[in-house]
Amino acid sequence: MSLDRFFPAPSRSQMLHAYPKSVIKKFGHANIFQMLDATEIYPEVASMKTVNTTLYYAYKHHWTLKWLACCCPIGSFHKDSIDVGHGGSISNLFATRVSKILESIPFGMAVEVGKGFLMKNQCALLGIICIRPMKYASNYNKSDLIFHSSFLLQNFKLAFIQGRPSVAEICWYGATDDGSIDVRSEPELWGLDPEFVRWHELCNLEEN
Repeated sequence: MSLDRFFPAPSRSQMLHAYPKSVIKKFGHANIFQMLDATEIYPEVASMKTVNTTLYYAYKHHWTLKWLACCCPIGSFHKDSIDVGHGGSISNLFATRVSKILESIPFGMAVEVGKGFLMKNQCALLGIICIRPMKYASNYNKSDLIFHSSFLLQNFKLAFIQGRPSVAEICWYGATDDGSIDVRSEPELWGLDPEFVRWHELCNLEEN
């Protein structure tokens, strides 16, 4: 028996059965199924130039090994949540393209990504929505902006990125938790237009 059998990918119904209130509060919907970003470790500087070229991450100006990692809004991981490693020279877009990390997202739901993931076209081919942070102009008021995304793995200090706090944070540090809610009976938060129409058709049947 392999370990990954104990970490299955949640179904859409399972996700909606216990969806974090904090995510709905910040984004106004329950369509986000996956949060995706890249993480890295620093290797020793290799003596071979070809290896150095593969490992060098020009954006951050150092050598690195990169992995794609994702989790669902409730913080659970499954066997396909972490992709194979790549050299730092590979872009987030290409790393996502050669992986299968997006294939566990149900049709019509969304993936929340960091600013370096320019992959809306790739997501469109799979029938999913890509939500990215949006830059703002200098004459805009931050409070008036609707950010397309707020998930960056490297910045868990932001309250809306932290998700649900652990028991220790609640007991010892006074953290608060909005908890989760079953939104399966609220299709306006997650449904596609055809699903929303069909939901009301079924609700209006006499036998229901």
